[in-house]
Amino acid sequence: MSNKLLDLIKNNYPSIIKNGNINLEELKKVLQLPIEGDETYGLNFIGKKYAINKYKEETNKTLKLNTSLSKNVDNTQNLVLVGDNLECMKILRKEYSGKIKCIYIDPPYNTGNNFVYSDNFSKDEKAILKLNNLKPENKSKKSHNGWLTFMYPRLLLARDLLS
Repeated sequence: MSNKLLDLIKNNYPSIIKNGNINLEELKKVLQLPIEGDETYGLNFIGKKYAINKYKEETNKTLKLNTSLSKNVDNTQNLVLVGDNLECMKILRKEYSGKIKCIYIDPPYNTGNNFVYSDNFSKDEKAILKLNNLKPENKSKKSHNGWLTFMYPRLLLARDLLS
């Protein structure tokens, strides 16, 4: 007999299931509940709730395989995918949760240099501050809220996928 709640957790929050059991500490983290006796450091930033929502959001994208960079496409365990890494990992999560040995994400570095992708998060930073009713002029010049909001859902997805 199928358990709908357990199926929902397995499909959408695979990090909660370890060795077939529910990891209560991980469940508390996903639900953002306090963990008893938790005196460890944490990663807190303005936009964290928004980033968690991006992690939870479903995607309607499909994967595109880069056949010129992939070798032995029919029988390999090493494939190169084309697309936003957030979307790619969301697609992979359903089938490959806990099964991937290595993930390489080339993060934007906030250098202001001209890259293939944008590495300027000042616009995202202003939007996140506005969502939290904060004024941009009150933030530190060394703030990385926009960058962290971009990276955090990707890191959560990578954790779900890694064996």
